[in-house]
Amino acid sequence: MKTKILYTAFLLVLFFQMGCTEPYVIETVGYESVLVVESTITDEMKPQVVKLSRTSTLDNADVLTEYNASVTVVGNNGDNFSFSQDNETGFYVSNQSFSAQPNVSYTLKIVTQDGKQYTSSAVTLPPSVEMDEVFGERIVSPTEGKDGVQVLVNTEDPTGNAKYFRYEYEETYKIVAPNPSPYTAEIINFDDEWYTFDVILTPREPEIICYSTEYSTGINQTATTELNENRVVRFPVNYLSKLDAKMQTRYSILVKQYVQSVEAYTFYKIVKELGSVGSLLSQGQPGYVTGNMVSEANPNEKVLGFF
Repeated sequence: MKTKILYTAFLLVLFFQMGCTEPYVIETVGYESVLVVESTITDEMKPQVVKLSRTSTLDNADVLTEYNASVTVVGNNGDNFSFSQDNETGFYVSNQSFSAQPNVSYTLKIVTQDGKQYTSSAVTLPPSVEMDEVFGERIVSPTEGKDGVQVLVNTEDPTGNAKYFRYEYEETYKIVAPNPSPYTAEIINFDDEWYTFDVILTPREPEIICYSTEYSTGINQTATTELNENRVVRFPVNYLSKLDAKMQTRYSILVKQYVQSVEAYTFYKIVKELGSVGSLLSQGQPGYVTGNMVSEANPNEKVLGFF
């Protein structure tokens, strides 16, 4: 009898909570279509990339790619690099590989398909600093709910010129299917009223092993300005739970370190504090952050991004 009373009371409380909760639909007020610029030109010899998109409403998680723009990076040494849009990704990729050179100022110039022109402030390449060490370490922290491997970075700049660092990574892992299927399934004759259908099974060679590569998201950076030494020590780059399928067979991680200016560091710091998720710059920003991109025709026009 006691069990029944407790069970009934729990149901009453549950029904009460469900009855008092109503969904709230977020409405966007005063939406502006703002150009979003995302680019990091590095000293690595490779095709450089510029990503252009538009802000979206808070209830729209889609990335609104900016198409058919003219993108150019110009150096004060006379270098001029043109970019073309990749049909698959929508990114703008330089037509030739190049690397940013020391003591050269670079400017990003953009002309959108409606003829509007945007220009970045001239920026120079910060001093290059190699990472001292990338290593994994077992971590068990019941208070943080962690039991797995933490990927850490150590870096030091004895010259003291590099103080602001940002990190990205790409991870590749091997997957072995526990129960590989010897068939390819195709659904036909689907009835959306009665939800009936037929399945055709076609024999195939079982796919047992595959590899997957994923890229880091969000903003992960640090500064040494408030430290006694100009060293980055045991900075966490990525965490992997011991239950993560990525860890089961084979795993590798490539960590990239970017040395930034104080202006770039401050920009990304504010963007992160505003709640950037999913990508380096969230298209659904709750507020506007001034970067170093401006409209040539209207300096008051909002442009989100930092070159």
